Formats: sequence, structure tokens, C-alpha cells
Amino acid sequence: MMYPYTTFPNDTLVTHSHILGQQGEKIVEIHFKRPIQNGFDSARSTLPSYIWIMRDGFTDIEIKSFMQFLKVILISCFTMQRMEVIV
Repeated sequence: MMYPYTTFPNDTLVTHSHILGQQGEKIVEIHFKRPIQNGFDSARSTLPSYIWIMRDGFTDIEIKSFMQFLKVILISCFTMQRMEVIV
């Protein structure tokens, strides 16, 4: 199941999975989905590896901007986890 995270000004919806376990590693899938005339542009990546497991319709420039967005998310999550340990 995917959970809504945010929507960009160009109507790209960003959703995420719950924490998944794969081969002893914890990952989260992030899905980008934008409506177009006959369907959707879609891309899906995993954190913390930043591996793109699916990509359809988004340009290389858009994928690069998504990568920057994902890095901000990961840094924010890491910072929040550290804050919880400190408190």
C-alpha cells in the first residue's frame, strides 16, 4: 500500500510505502505519478539505495530533480531519528 506524501505544483503526486524488509535490509519505496492525457507518467525509487526500479515518461532532468528531493527526504528522516534518540 502506498501513502500520500506531497503533490508538486505540476500535479506530480509523491507517495511512499511503509518500511519493507528485503534480504535483511529495510527499504521504503517512493512513487512519483503525474497525470497526462492518456494515463500517467510514473517512476519508483527505493530508499536508502536511490535505485530506480521503474521509470516511464519522466525526463532525465525530472528524474535528477526527484533524486535531489529524495536526498532531502532521507536527510530529514535521519535527522528526525537522531533527534528522537537524543530526547
